Amino acid sequence: MNTSYDNELKKIEFYGRFHPEYLPYVGDNYEKSKVLLLGESNYIDETNPGLTAEVLRLIDSSLWYTTASEYLPKDGCIDWCHNRNIINDTLEKKKNGQKTSPAHNMYINPAKAFVEVFPQVANTWDAFSYFASMNYFQKPATKTGKSISQKKEDEQFAAANLCHIVSVLKPETIIFLSKKAHWAFEANETAELKELYIDACAHPTCAWWNRDKGERGREKFKKIISERITI
Repeated sequence: MNTSYDNELKKIEFYGRFHPEYLPYVGDNYEKSKVLLLGESNYIDETNPGLTAEVLRLIDSSLWYTTASEYLPKDGCIDWCHNRNIINDTLEKKKNGQKTSPAHNMYINPAKAFVEVFPQVANTWDAFSYFASMNYFQKPATKTGKSISQKKEDEQFAAANLCHIVSVLKPETIIFLSKKAHWAFEANETAELKELYIDACAHPTCAWWNRDKGERGREKFKKIISERITI
């Protein structure tokens, strides 16, 4: 994983002061592609007894953005939002031939598509190193495995935060892997991103990734990266 952007990323108050677990993953080969993948959101483990009604209310409010992660439950909350750890663990398991969570096909399926376009990259763990990756919404859904029920303030925060990320990572291509996130972005798009190449396809873990021969998901993703990347 490439950590060379971390000093600048941590100057963004949300990451440097409150939620470092949300720092985007940046692959070792990101500089060769400049592709940023955007998912929808993390989610919590609602069976964890530490996630009290008070904590759930905080997550659901704007206080989430200014409450340091050290004051929130680690198990089933902060750990489940630590994108870098989740991605690195998933890729390491794939490399070692271990079973990975079906939810983490969010990362594996785009990597497989990358290998199909660029067969000289022989495996999924190396393929994903060509991407930067994060979720668009910077707070978790409060229902395990479910989509986030965002408010207008969440959409506005996500759009402003993406501008900060773009100013640091300077991607040349952004691919939304969630229609819901993409719709929210379009409703709040800022002038700074108007000139950037941005597209969207079906979520890699949903049926639409492969349905209709993958035209809304897998094949669209492959078309985008084949046109936008040369390695």
